[in-house]
Amino acid sequence: MSLVQKGAPEFKAKAVLETLKEERPLNQIASDYEVHPNMLSAWKSSAVKGLSLLFERETKAQADRETHDKQLEETCDQPSGMNS
Repeated sequence: MSLVQKGAPEFKAKAVLETLKEERPLNQIASDYEVHPNMLSAWKSSAVKGLSLLFERETKAQADRETHDKQLEETCDQPSGMNS
């Protein structure tokens, strides 16, 4: 496996997901992915710490959509001034 592939986000995500399943020891997973166990542990820690950000972004996106919809409704409800 090349270093470029090992640094790819998809590669890291796949390795971390496997560690989160806890079906096999971390050392075995690290060996299969040809990375040092400490590196895999660091990726896992980063992923777990970042999980809450996914939900924060989702909540913010929902709020933005609601604000946009409200503004659109207000704009559509205003008289156009061209109906003379």
